[in-house]
Amino acid sequence: PPPPLMSIFGNSVKLKESIPLINELNGDKLQVVLERLVQNLHLKDASAFTEQEEVKLQKVFRLDQEQVDVVLTACAFIFQQFAYHNISSEERVRASLTECNMTEEKQLLFLGTWGQHGKQYLTNLRQHRLGGPSVLRGISCQPQLQMSDSGPQ
Repeated sequence: PPPPLMSIFGNSVKLKESIPLINELNGDKLQVVLERLVQNLHLKDASAFTEQEEVKLQKVFRLDQEQVDVVLTACAFIFQQFAYHNISSEERVRASLTECNMTEEKQLLFLGTWGQHGKQYLTNLRQHRLGGPSVLRGISCQPQLQMSDSGPQ
C-alpha cells in the first residue's frame, strides 16, 4: 500500500522553506529547469547545471546563489521522493504538492514534468547500481603445474 501522504516529504524544513521561493518563480523558465533536473537526477556525480548556468539562473530568477541552490535541491528532492515512493498517479502528485502549499500553477509544472519524464527517470535508476557489493557470478581457474623429473642421480 502507498505510504500516507504526510510521510512522502517527511518534515523537511528545507523543503518547506523552498516552497515560497518556488511559488514565486516564472513558470515557463521553471519548466525548463524541472525537465533538465529530472533528466539528470540519475547521474550520480554530475550536476544538472554548470556553475555558469547557475549564475544565469540567479539572474533569470532574481535569486542569490544560496536561494538557487535551495530551489534546485528542493525540486530534485521532490522528484526523488516521487521515485522512492513510486508515485505515478496524478492524484497522489497533486495531493503531495498541495500538502507543502505549492501553488496550483507550480503543481501543474511538476505534474507535467513527472508525467513526461518520470518513467524514464525510474528506468535510469533501475539500471544504476546503488553502490552495494559486487556479486561473484562464477569462477574459473587453470592450474599450471610444472613437474620435475627425478632421473638417475
